[in-house]
Amino acid sequence: MERRHERFEAPGGLSVSFSTNNAPNITRLAEIIDVSMGGLAISYRSRRNNTEGLTRLTILTGNDLTLPCQGVYDGERTWEGHDSISPVRRCGVKFANLSKGQIRQLENFIRDYTYAPPLHP
Repeated sequence: MERRHERFEAPGGLSVSFSTNNAPNITRLAEIIDVSMGGLAISYRSRRNNTEGLTRLTILTGNDLTLPCQGVYDGERTWEGHDSISPVRRCGVKFANLSKGQIRQLENFIRDYTYAPPLHP
């Protein structure tokens, strides 16, 4: 299957913050795994899906970028360790209805903060 947009690996430490319609007063942090013009993959620790009801997220840089989005999947990653530590989850996010300004900001973010060449599935 060929992807519509090339994915680019994000360096460790690049994060997003998000809240959901299901829990609007709780802000969560997640690390970016990879990003494309169509969406991104994030990683966070939790025993359950905390991205249900996701409608926007903020990429945390010097110039934070808030984008409308929708969660596509959220699942527990293979993990070994103590039961007391929350497992790592991976969530796929699709961007939705980006404005021209948001598209330009996302292009700049990918250019300035990700690794080239793009990841290949």
